[in-house]
This record gives sequence, structure tokens and C-alpha cells, in this order.
Amino acid sequence: MIPSQGVAKSLAELYFDRFEVTYRILHAPKFWKDFNSSWDGSAKADSTFSVILLLVVLIAKTIAPADWIQKTGLDFTGLETAPVIVETCEAWISTQSKKHLTLELFQIRILIHVAKQTNNVQLKQTWTSSGTLLRFAMAAGLHREPNLLDNRISLYNKEMRRMLWATIVELDLQASLDRGMASSLGGQRWDCKAPKNIDDDAFDDANQSMPISKPSQDFTSMSFLHLSQKSIHLRTELCSLLNEPVPNLSHEQVLAYADQITILLDELPRWSDGKEGMVRRVLEIQLRQYLLLIHFRFHQKAPGGEKQNYSTFVCASTAASILQGYRKLRESGYSAYSLSSIGGILRPSLALCQIVSTSTHPSSKPPIKPNFGMT
Repeated sequence: MIPSQGVAKSLAELYFDRFEVTYRILHAPKFWKDFNSSWDGSAKADSTFSVILLLVVLIAKTIAPADWIQKTGLDFTGLETAPVIVETCEAWISTQSKKHLTLELFQIRILIHVAKQTNNVQLKQTWTSSGTLLRFAMAAGLHREPNLLDNRISLYNKEMRRMLWATIVELDLQASLDRGMASSLGGQRWDCKAPKNIDDDAFDDANQSMPISKPSQDFTSMSFLHLSQKSIHLRTELCSLLNEPVPNLSHEQVLAYADQITILLDELPRWSDGKEGMVRRVLEIQLRQYLLLIHFRFHQKAPGGEKQNYSTFVCASTAASILQGYRKLRESGYSAYSLSSIGGILRPSLALCQIVSTSTHPSSKPPIKPNFGMT
């Protein structure tokens, strides 16, 4: 079931380059150490790493750009289908002890969830799956600050716990927003700190002390999670508020929340090129989707007048900005994030369609068709 070394290596490299710059699941130096050991015969075959590798290959195969596949000339004909690989990995993890949980077992559970989503396997169960994953993590204490737990936990394990908790939280919150349901985080308390803004090669399981977290302006492999955690409580609150059975946002509330989102957007590092620019675009999309929704809710309920017109304008410009961001991600080969959000591109597209179809001139002229800057 595992592909040849060449195919596995190419896909694993793509996985770290295109996916692990946002959600973080694996520690790159440890992965490559285990990868090399599994092929050079210096270590006994490890079933745990084999499962991790299978899922990494499956995710990477899905997010691989067509031009990259053509350039590398990789042959995927021998790979099993996504449902078969997912079912095999789920069967394997069901046989593992739930009393002696390791980081690898958490990583595999997260990878299975991501692999299902990116490969459209049981897509309707994404929200249920992310909620189960979150509760499993909380039952194991992943939501607690590692420094407050057993002193025998290594510094490496502590930082990895923070990283995995942040990833699980983000996956559940996005799935909840896409499903139109409150997040399992709603009403929950956690004190696990955000992961440090450091690269993977700055720490390992031999560390006796951890490096100081770099300034937010400095780009690292942990930048996305480190920065996204600054807005996690606001986004959790908004997700619950927006998905109440009868959401009732006043204009004052909309403006207050919009101001908070705008401040967070302004505080994002001014990265514009390469991988750094891609991460900034993803962070912008992450925040703007809430800006779109709060104004869209008011746009739908408002009786008319200047307040509704303002929300209509913000909806249109925000939706266009989100779609522009997704287009730039696709053009640069970083489409992985869009596969992690069911409503990502669909939500702003439908909002624009509704705004265009319902926008009429006060003098009853034909519907206004504004230019939103999309080509």
C-alpha cells in the first residue's frame, strides 16, 4: 500500500511545503528521521510511522498542482484509493490503546480527519468528526497548559501538545462555521498557550531549554498557528453568535465586531511574497469570512436605509477580497487551505450573487451590477 521511496519522498516534501505551513500536525525533523530509517533498513519497520506516511501521501496527492505532477513525472497508478487508505488507517487506530496515548496517535487522528476532508470522504460528517476529535483531545488533557501538568513531560512534548491543540481547535471552528453550527469550543475553557513562533528545527526531544518565541513579524513554520490563536476567542464567540437559531445582531454590535476584526487584520505582518504572502492571505481569509457573515446577517434583516446600504457595501467588497485571496492561493499552488473549508469559496460567491440579484436602484431602475474587481 505504501508507494515507492521516490514517490513517497516527493509527496511528503510537497505535503510539508504546501500543507504544514498552515495547520501543523507533524514535526518535520522527526518525520524525516523516521522516513530515512524506514528505508535504509537501520530500524525495524514501525507500523505507526507507516500509517502516518500513508496519510501524508494521501493528503499530498490531493493537493498536488497539475503542473507539479507533470513536472515531477510521478506515477500514482499503484496507489490505493482514498476510501481504502482511510478505512485501513481507521481500522489500525481502533486497535490501539486509549490508555497510553502518544503524540503519534493524536497526529494520526488529525491526519485521518484532514485526509477525509481533502479527499471528500464522508464529507457530511466533517463537523461531527471535528467535534469528536476536539472532545477526545480535551479528555486527554490537551487543552491544559503543559507547564501545569506533570514535570516529566519533555519540553518537546509540551510544545507539540500546544501545536496539536491549536490545530484541532482551528479545524473544529472552521468545520462549525461551514456547517452553520456552534463550535464544540463554545462555553469551554482552556488554558493551553499558543505555540511559540519558532521553526521545527529549533527544538527536538533532546532540548533542555526552549528557544524564545520570535516576534510575530518574523516568519516561521509556526507563524500561521501562532498568529491565528490571537483571534481564536473572538472567532469562537462569533461562530456561536452567528449560528444561534434566531441570530439578532444590532447595527452597533455589527460595527463593534467589525472594528475588532479590522484591528486584527491591520496587525497582520506585511508579508507579500512567496510562502509568507500565502500565509498572510490565509489569515486574511480566516478573519474576513466573519466580517462577511456579520454584515450579511444584518444585510438580510435590516429594513433598508443607510445602515443596510453600508452592510451591503461591506459584504460585496469583503466577498470579493476573499475570492481574490483564494484565486491568488490557487495561482501560487497553495490550494490546500481551500480544501479544508467546505464553504470557503462557496460562501462569498453566494453572497455576491444574492447582493447583485437583490440590489436595485431607489428609483426602480434595473438591478445594479457593481464591479467587485474580479476578473
